[in-house]
Amino acid sequence: MLISAGAYLYKFIIYAGHDDTNDYKLGLGASVVLKLLNVVEEPDHQSIYFDNLFTSHQLLVELSKRNFCAAGTVRESRLIGSMLEDSKSLDKKERGLFDFRFDKTNAIAAVKWNDNPC
Repeated sequence: MLISAGAYLYKFIIYAGHDDTNDYKLGLGASVVLKLLNVVEEPDHQSIYFDNLFTSHQLLVELSKRNFCAAGTVRESRLIGSMLEDSKSLDKKERGLFDFRFDKTNAIAAVKWNDNPC
């Protein structure tokens, strides 16, 4: 769903199985996000937030190319090559410590911090 900050529904996509229009190089989640954002006329005036089902480095790069500002939580398996500290190692450290990396080429930051387990 694409929803405004004021909770106005702009667009939604009902999942109905395999779809040949998805860009599977980016992944299903990224493809859905890009389809939803096709209705946005002024991307440089928008901030996009999504959860870990959709977030990937490749999606953030594509959104940056399209002038969107975006942020989201990410699954560790989708940070391949990020070189962030391993979760097991970070969990053994003091609460509040963090590790980060910045992709200078695409201006994308990845941050991992140690918090209380859920």
